[in-house]
Amino acid sequence: MRQRDSAFCPHNPAPRFSVTAFRFLVLAAILAVSFPIRSAAAAETAGPATIRVGVCLSMTGEFAQYGPLNFAGIKLFADHWNRRAAENGVRIELVLRDDKSDPVAAAAIVDEFADMGDIPVIIGPVTSANMLKMVPRARERKIPLVSPAATNPALGNYDDWAFRVQPGEDYQGQVLARFFRGGLAAETAAALVNTRYEYGIGLAGSFQYEFTKRNGAVLVIEDINWDFEAGSFDFSDIIDRMRAADPEVVLLSGYADEAIAFIQQASEKGWQPVFCGGDSWLNPQVLQEAGDSYYIGSADLYANNAEARRFVQLLDRSDDPNLQTFSIFGYDSMMVVARALQDGARTSAAIRDYLYNLRDFPMVSGTISCTRESGLEKTLYIYRISRVGDDFYSELVAVMEPEKTGAGER
Repeated sequence: MRQRDSAFCPHNPAPRFSVTAFRFLVLAAILAVSFPIRSAAAAETAGPATIRVGVCLSMTGEFAQYGPLNFAGIKLFADHWNRRAAENGVRIELVLRDDKSDPVAAAAIVDEFADMGDIPVIIGPVTSANMLKMVPRARERKIPLVSPAATNPALGNYDDWAFRVQPGEDYQGQVLARFFRGGLAAETAAALVNTRYEYGIGLAGSFQYEFTKRNGAVLVIEDINWDFEAGSFDFSDIIDRMRAADPEVVLLSGYADEAIAFIQQASEKGWQPVFCGGDSWLNPQVLQEAGDSYYIGSADLYANNAEARRFVQLLDRSDDPNLQTFSIFGYDSMMVVARALQDGARTSAAIRDYLYNLRDFPMVSGTISCTRESGLEKTLYIYRISRVGDDFYSELVAVMEPEKTGAGER
């Protein structure tokens, strides 16, 4: 059995786990729990229908660390589903295309799938930049997109052909600020913003707004423009300026590469403040390389529901090295699509309508609701991650419910 990141752990009254405890609890779950799959109302004698599902992910290029992780989750759910296709009433065939981390290529893939004529839905893309480019084509070709990880706030302004299973980064930034000001009573903060990527800009902007609105002070905001593929980045001067300001909390608003490099370099200079980041930190490299004591706003890694327990069971049985914590979002995206197909939504329009009428839909990453009126609503969770020797621990420290402020995320 291979070694994986240990962030995903089943629920325990005291939710703190080591890798050893994680293994024990997984085995206990396998022995103690059975997981029924809903069956279709009636199975056709000719066998279940096969529905082709398009998948558009960044398997190569700048964001190649996220595409394979998401596809592993998508495939994990689809394979499990197909083993019970007769009961579920539908078999899923995945058709994967690599958008090469390029928005133009991603938009072209929408047309490619639509031209095939037998693909009613597309899972993907990974990034907001690609999603923003794909949505106009999806709207014109009338084929819904289900993104595992696109979180740009602008996506909330699009019509019903753009769907996602994670809230926008603006909401994530707001939640982090609420937690640090209210939960930990932090009075000062600093932020690192990679202006090359919209994700970090949105996360940092909403964090700053919410933190200051709650009478906190954001002492330093440092902008960089770093292309991860261009090589390493020297943060020495930025670290010195932030350290001089002495903030209680440092938001690293970008992707995993940025967080790893910054925390490592800060540690080398003997500076270890409290770091925090958004859902892009759900990457095993952050846990393995970044260091001790930082916070992550993410999915419900301790969810005590059948979907989460099933995910743990399937994860433990798999030898796919790409199956990691971030794979949850691909798994959840495939789950939503599969349930739509099972419940009779077989056309693009029917799938779109199904997605925008979800009520308290249980996923591995938490329960989701979505309507045309209020948009996407989802609880977020804050974790403290610590490293002790070669072991990693994740501790759930806060459950952050959506604040009702009118129009919601989409």
